[in-house]
Amino acid sequence: MIACLLVLSIYNGHAIPANAWHIPDDSSDLGFTMRNPEFEISSNTLVTVYTGVQKYNNSFGTANQTGGWVIYKGASQSSWSSNALSFYLNGGPSPNNQYWSATFDTTNFTPDDVIQYYLELTFDGVNSVSNTFLYGGDGFSQTTTNAAIAASAPFTIRNRPAWLFHAGNRVVTANANGTNSTVSFWTQIGYQSKDGTVDWANNGCIYYTTDGTTPAGALGVGTGTTQVMPINYDHEQDNTSLAGNAMWWVGTVTNIPDYTSINYKIGVWNSVNDEEKFADYNAGTNDTVFSFSAGQTGGTNGVPVLTIDGMNAEYTTEHLFVDEVAGDSLPVSVLFSPNTNVTVTEADVFSDLNRRSHVTQLYTNNTYPNGMEEGIVPLDGSTIATGDDTHYYKAYAMNSIGNGQYSLTLYATNCGAYRLTARFKVAGNTNWIWYGLRDHCIVVTPTRARNMTMYELNAMNIDAQSPDENDRSTFVDLDNGPGSRPYDAVTNRVNLQYFQNLGVNWLWLQPIHPIGVVNRQIDPNTGQPYSVGSPYAIKNFFQINPLLSKANTRAAGMIEFTNFVNAANAAGVNVMLDEPFSDTAWDCELDTDGTNYFAPNGQPSDLIVNDQPLFYSRTNEYDQRATSAALQTVAPDRYDFGKWTDVSHVYSGRYAALVARWSYSLVRE
Repeated sequence: MIACLLVLSIYNGHAIPANAWHIPDDSSDLGFTMRNPEFEISSNTLVTVYTGVQKYNNSFGTANQTGGWVIYKGASQSSWSSNALSFYLNGGPSPNNQYWSATFDTTNFTPDDVIQYYLELTFDGVNSVSNTFLYGGDGFSQTTTNAAIAASAPFTIRNRPAWLFHAGNRVVTANANGTNSTVSFWTQIGYQSKDGTVDWANNGCIYYTTDGTTPAGALGVGTGTTQVMPINYDHEQDNTSLAGNAMWWVGTVTNIPDYTSINYKIGVWNSVNDEEKFADYNAGTNDTVFSFSAGQTGGTNGVPVLTIDGMNAEYTTEHLFVDEVAGDSLPVSVLFSPNTNVTVTEADVFSDLNRRSHVTQLYTNNTYPNGMEEGIVPLDGSTIATGDDTHYYKAYAMNSIGNGQYSLTLYATNCGAYRLTARFKVAGNTNWIWYGLRDHCIVVTPTRARNMTMYELNAMNIDAQSPDENDRSTFVDLDNGPGSRPYDAVTNRVNLQYFQNLGVNWLWLQPIHPIGVVNRQIDPNTGQPYSVGSPYAIKNFFQINPLLSKANTRAAGMIEFTNFVNAANAAGVNVMLDEPFSDTAWDCELDTDGTNYFAPNGQPSDLIVNDQPLFYSRTNEYDQRATSAALQTVAPDRYDFGKWTDVSHVYSGRYAALVARWSYSLVRE
């Protein structure tokens, strides 16, 4: 029984405490934490706590629990309250175990007050098992037969860090002496109260080594060769959690030696209880040892170093400008140091640079039996042979230049946003070993973007003769093509020549797609939906609005649009489309391409929400996917300004700007 390893016992005379536990962090017993929710607790949350007891096969025999209590209060309150434990489950990870549960409501506490509780488990006295009290921290519990001991060191919430998220977030700045660097280590910590008055943690530090050993230490004191640097509170960041906002803490070491492998851990605690937690606790892998180097290293503890055009490749971006028509070709110089004592047999650059023509390359496997484009879900890079030119990503063999370094120069010729990393093999191992840190980004932009003069327009109304739908303008009016209105310097003067006379070389077209009907906004003059609707309520992303053609059909709209783009190109005017992919019309169609992506058995005219409701966010829960058309929700994903009733929000995951629920907006400043 894993949980029992963390349980400490305190004996009181001849009374025998049960082998019992309540470990809030533990999820191995029940498949979820023994306090639920463990930290996401507001001023109106029902909290359930679970206790475990070894009922059978104890050294003293059977322990027969008859009930018990959760005993709780706020730190500012003088008296305790209690709720009864109820039987929950026999078994769990061991047939010897039994579990009980109880609840308490946080409305009993003042907002942001530290919550305290301990548990009393009652027994029938057989085998001298006495009533047992449980107390402790998030990661451990202790037993006693003395209620006063448990009450003096109860479980608590809001004075221990709920989670730590570092994930290698550090900023390295080379010092002028050329021998060492200044490194800032950033960590997000949960939580700080929404009003900023209560911090769940008040101490933290970086434990680091420079000799390749594993850092060790506790509560700000290192052991062995471990050095320590404090981290301190820097600023608050709004968070959607009911419990509070995130805190950003940072610690800076000014003399990290260059060309050295640095191993480090980050620990955070509250001095009230000194229960230290290590990144990335509850946000990744607990107690992670992170590694990095400010330069080339050697030895088995070395960290690979990849530089692109002189910059560290880890999570960096460079911008290049090319004229594809003129055949521009800009060098991208790559230098890679695997930093291993084992003989390197091959080193490769791995990138999709210039390979946009391969983005739709299809493959099939058990996960995607109907085929998947490599640009959407790339193949496992380890399966792509060096020099294979048939895939979206390509591996290029590098050249050894001595001293454990490899180099290669690629050339950027095609515009796009690309990723680049590296891999290598060593003697005696046929597997690829990857650079391992985050990819480098190469953004290749058309040279003409540097000289952009832009004009935004709605093609339907820029040359309209009246508010009447029949007097709208279409694409053919903008290039004076067949069927266009005769040019008139006063009433019909907007065309490509007009934009050229203004010095405009880029046109930014508001959405040009068919417009949805469901939930279209109401015309206050008629009480009926507007006849045209908003161009941002897109019904089909692959078709052209029929109203942008004289024939009033989608097919005619596509013809007029492509003719207009050709004419604009000939006139030296570039065309840019406004594509609001964060939202769609409620009745947005799949189209043929959409069936390939979302519904292989669907029809092009099917609504996305009917075939794949998971595409959309859920009503009043923007951080969750809709599971049916009835749960499709309105855009945008916020509550601090109005809604766009004619569009539905596409699910985009969780992110800092998200206000997932109405209740969250009530506590935001």
